Formats: sequence, structure tokens, C-alpha cells
Amino acid sequence: MVHLSADGRQALDAFIDGVEQDPSTPPFVFASTTADGEIYSRGTGYSRVGDPQSGAVDLDSVFWICSQSKLITHLAALQLIEAGKLSLEDPVSKYLPEFEKLIIIEESNPSNIATSARVPKSVNYRPAATVMTVEHLMTFTSGLYYPSGAAVDDWDKDIQNTYTAPHDETDPAGGFIKEIKVRGFCSQESSHLAKERHSSSLQKGLPGVPLKFEPGTDWAYGWSSDILGFVVEKATGQTLESYMKRNIFDPLGMTRTSFYLSPHIKEKKVGMSYRRPNDGIFQPWEHRFYEEDPDKLLALCGGAYLLSSARDYLTLLRHLLQIHSNTLPPHVKAVISRQTLIDKVFEPALAPNGQKSIETMLASVVTSADTGAIQWGYGGMALALNDWTAHSEGFGFLNTLHFIDPATGVAAIFQVQTLPPLALDQSILRLESALEGLLYRGLVE
Repeated sequence: MVHLSADGRQALDAFIDGVEQDPSTPPFVFASTTADGEIYSRGTGYSRVGDPQSGAVDLDSVFWICSQSKLITHLAALQLIEAGKLSLEDPVSKYLPEFEKLIIIEESNPSNIATSARVPKSVNYRPAATVMTVEHLMTFTSGLYYPSGAAVDDWDKDIQNTYTAPHDETDPAGGFIKEIKVRGFCSQESSHLAKERHSSSLQKGLPGVPLKFEPGTDWAYGWSSDILGFVVEKATGQTLESYMKRNIFDPLGMTRTSFYLSPHIKEKKVGMSYRRPNDGIFQPWEHRFYEEDPDKLLALCGGAYLLSSARDYLTLLRHLLQIHSNTLPPHVKAVISRQTLIDKVFEPALAPNGQKSIETMLASVVTSADTGAIQWGYGGMALALNDWTAHSEGFGFLNTLHFIDPATGVAAIFQVQTLPPLALDQSILRLESALEGLLYRGLVE
């Protein structure tokens, strides 16, 4: 089994020693593990950028992991499938009746039907001919998509989108689905966009759940994991928090992973920071993001809302490596079977047109995106088939990243809390890529 050489550790330390002196470097954690245990971890900066009194960032620091939540939600669904409590063939409408009525947005690019200048007065659509299934949600071939058309010229303000909208007390899942139909044209609404939306004929929402294409015919990054999480809740009769706590978090000792900002988690929460466009320096970001009040957090979005410490997430990645290598400790039960991990999480699931779509979307994020070797499985992660070595890769809106490489037997996590988000801050991607490269160059048998 591989380990990190002394020279490799020294190289990583020297690199971080250098970048942490740069005021344009945000607080972050980088850590790596094999199935045997942690091989490297290092935090730099403070929980509140520039504030030594807030405490140093370390492996127990907690981050909004955003889309890194997807892996955990998909693991929960795979558990239910293994137990026979959920089927890939199940129609989504079996659990969420709103999905009986699906519509295909007839635009050249449905993700871009809103711009920074206007909200459409109407949208052309047609009824979908295909029933959406649980399998479509898991492989992101459902047609559900994140709107991306509303350009954001200033990230130093409240985030206003479907994820940050108030939750429906009587029907949290149904309220979230309604938000997709009403607010779903804009990834980040400005005040004038909000006014235009309310004056448009779309103010009451589309007549069905909007899709980018017929389910099963392509790939799109979007709400699939959130809807999958609601399906898990309906199938189990539990909240996603309760199910994950009993079946994933507690068994693995993930004590600082939750949808809720409890005091135990809040004491180690890293504050968000914002890179000023004029000088590239980070400052605290103090605006509205996800709901922080546990009493108001009702729709538990499995594609975005989880908080987790770097230690906890690294524990999960190590567990998956142990399942793959048949090296689980005797007292630890696998969260999913080795066969499911190999066949579903690490196995490509997309047809050629779906693969082309994911490669286009991830061209600026995954280093091998231009090699014709980006795929997607059932695990809520991209499969980078021609990177340092074939591995699964996940990322979050606030620039968090992780990968798991079962062939080499190593996994790593890069946790940060910054805006602008992923792909809009190339310096963050270069930092993570440099750390990943140093890690691989330092691995020895």
C-alpha cells in the first residue's frame, strides 16, 4: 500500500508555508488518507479570515460542503436499494406526486433562459414523454438542471436562489419543488430580476417540473441529488438527517457532519470569505447563505446543505477505500457493499452524448476534461478517468474539492469557504491542483 514519503511531506509543507504568506490565499485544509489511515493533513489561516482570535483552521474545522453532500445522499439511496426498500426503476412520482407532470423547456439552452438583463415573460415547453425514475436521479440523466443564466457582477451580497429561499413549514419538499418551478430560471437573482420575475406571467411558476431534456437522454448538473434526498425521506419515513445519522454518520464516527448548525458544529465553523476583485485579497463575507436556524431548516437538500469537518469527510473517503481494498476493521460494517461500490460508484454510467455534456460542463474544473475521459456514476461524483490516475472527484459551490483514487489507494480533501464560487476563481483551482500534484509525486510503495 502506498504512503507519503518524508520528501513528499516536506514538499507539501514547504509549498503551504509559502502560499500561506500570500494575503490572496484563503484559509484552507488539505488532507489525504489511504485505507490504512491519514497520511497528511495541514490547515492554514483562521476560521474568520484575518482574525487570529477566531482560532486556527485545522482538521476538525467545519465547512459548508455544498455539492460534496451529493456523495453522502447517493450512498444513502444505494443502501436502500441494497436493502430492497428502493428500486432504480421506481418512478420518482411514486414518492413525490409533483413529478407526475414534467415539462421539457424548449430553448436552445434551458440553463440560460435568464440573463443579467431580463427574466423571460414566457417560456416555451412541451410535456415530457418519459417517466423519471430513481436511476435517472442517481446518474443525473433526469433532465433536472441548475439555472445558470443570471450573471452575477458582485458576489459580496446575499445569495438569492432556490437553495436560499425560505422553507415551506407544511410541505418542505413540495415547497422546494415549487421554488424550482417559480424561481428556477435564475442561479442568483438581483433585485431587478426578482421584480421582473414577479411581473412576468411565470410568477406562479411553470405548470410542471422543468427539465432540460427527456429523462435518460443526456446529462445535466442540477437538482437530482436534492430530489433523491426527498425520495430517501419518503421511502424511509425519516428525515434525511435522521437516516444519515443512524446509517452513515454514527457508524463511522462522523461527529461534526449534519444539516444543522448545532453548537458543537458552530464552534468549529469556518466563516465564508470573499475575494475582492480590485486586489484579490480575501475579506469576511457576511451575507445570507443557507438557512442557519435549525428551527427554520425544513427542506433538507441532499445536494447542497450538509456541513462537515475535514476529518469527518476524510473518514468517509477512507471508509470507501477500505471497502474497495477489503481492509475494513473487523468491528466496522460497510456502509455499502464492495460490489455496489465498484459497479455503481466507480463505474461510468453515461452514454456518449451524456459524457460530452459533462466534459463541457467540467472543462474548467477537472484537469482531464479535455481528454475525452470524464464520466459520471451513481455516486454523485465525476469520474476522472485520465487524471493522475483514474479517480472519482467531487466539488462544492464554495470551492471545496475531494477525490478518491481506488487504483492507487489514496483519497484527499481540500476544504475552503470562498466566493466567487467554483470555476470562477481559477487561483483556487490552481492551488488545489498544485497540492494534488505534490501529493502524488510524494507517494511511494
